Amino acid sequence: MNDQSDSFMKCEEIQGVLFDFMTRELGESRSELVREHLRGCPVCTRSAAEIQETLTLLETDSRQQSQIPESLSDEHRKRVIRSITHPILDWIYRHHKLVSIVAAIVAITGAFLGIKHFASRTIDPPESGPPVMIRTEETE
Repeated sequence: MNDQSDSFMKCEEIQGVLFDFMTRELGESRSELVREHLRGCPVCTRSAAEIQETLTLLETDSRQQSQIPESLSDEHRKRVIRSITHPILDWIYRHHKLVSIVAAIVAITGAFLGIKHFASRTIDPPESGPPVMIRTEETE
């Protein structure tokens, strides 16, 4: 693929997001860039076909994990197996930045509300009674 335009992604970038593209986890603008790249790059198109074949096998029968094509890298193989066996953990893993930001916001909000609640609790002074005078030796 010749990279004449800045709007096109390089093969290395495509390979990094191809699995997310194939599982429809990539945003629409980046997906369009990947589609555009795949139209003109036979190498990345073959990789996409291999990933699609693997996903189809896994959808057919998740017990056929041993039939994952050997041409997939160990990283892609692990991601495919993880996405099938632990879909929620896989989602958290793929969106770890979003999950971290939400967790931080919840923690900061909780701390702020806790401090605000603690600070709003005032100790009422005791009710006024008769004045008490304390005498010292100097006052006598």
